Amino acid sequence: MKQRLFSVLVAIGMAALPSAAAIQQPVKVASGQISGTPASDPSIAVFKGIPYAAPPVGDLRWRAPEAPAAWKAFAKAINFPPVASRT
Repeated sequence: MKQRLFSVLVAIGMAALPSAAAIQQPVKVASGQISGTPASDPSIAVFKGIPYAAPPVGDLRWRAPEAPAAWKAFAKAINFPPVASRT
């Protein structure tokens, strides 16, 4: 569901931009720089699995989300992370 909503929001956002305004690689975000992968339409870049919060472990459990840790090298946002199992 989240992936579908994200895809729709990206498509709407990209449709509102002229084709000359396609995202150039790499992109700077608050935690560092990311690179994506081109879509079937060359004017669209796809960014998958961008961390939006620190993992809720230890003292962060049951608290409001915090920003993810910054990274120094380019993060490749080309795959979604594994899905948690329900075992």
